[in-house]
Amino acid sequence: MDRLSFERDTSGKVTALVRQAFGGEPRRAERTAETPKQRKEVALSPEQLERCVGRYELAPGFVLDVTREGGRVFSQATGQAKFEIFAESEAEFFLKVVDAQLSFQLEGDGHAKGLVLHQGGRDRPAKRLE
Repeated sequence: MDRLSFERDTSGKVTALVRQAFGGEPRRAERTAETPKQRKEVALSPEQLERCVGRYELAPGFVLDVTREGGRVFSQATGQAKFEIFAESEAEFFLKVVDAQLSFQLEGDGHAKGLVLHQGGRDRPAKRLE
């Protein structure tokens, strides 16, 4: 079970959140005044969406599956739920359920050879498996 705690300054203002996963190392997130960038969804053709479909390895044994169902695209990480992703451009997508973005690395033929997951201040590259 995860445990969440707040760090406060001398005046009692919350300055950070610390998440302690069972058996894992604590992860600290500093409080920021920044608000997430407002994302704007654009429509892409089925062919443009299909270019991103594939399996991408974020780490050994941890794969992000990108699938298309009609005019919608979804991502599902190993052991996690499937979530719809939304296009900002041909190569840039975002999630609405969490503050995360996917940047697909398109080749000359337009198909993605990899992607970068942007989440929590980290950029995690992933190579395309298929």
